[in-house]
Amino acid sequence: MYLNFCYADSHGEKLSKSEFDICVQECGNQYEECSKAIRELWRNFQKNKKQIMKVMNSCCLRGQGDHSQPSTLSFATCVRDRCGAELWG
Repeated sequence: MYLNFCYADSHGEKLSKSEFDICVQECGNQYEECSKAIRELWRNFQKNKKQIMKVMNSCCLRGQGDHSQPSTLSFATCVRDRCGAELWG
């Protein structure tokens, strides 16, 4: 079974812990919205796993290393730009 995990870790003192938690949750909501496009593919994971992983990785990590990318592009760009966090996935 393939799993896709995204972890965010705050760096700097820009947000309080509660503000950071709220920010990451909002970015998580964005990630969930992105992944809705492939919800039906999960019914047959083995057949669709390449497509699922491609979309999930895009929703999570797309643009992470390019600071010119908008915060709405992926979970990584969202937590980087809005929450002051780095992402490992």
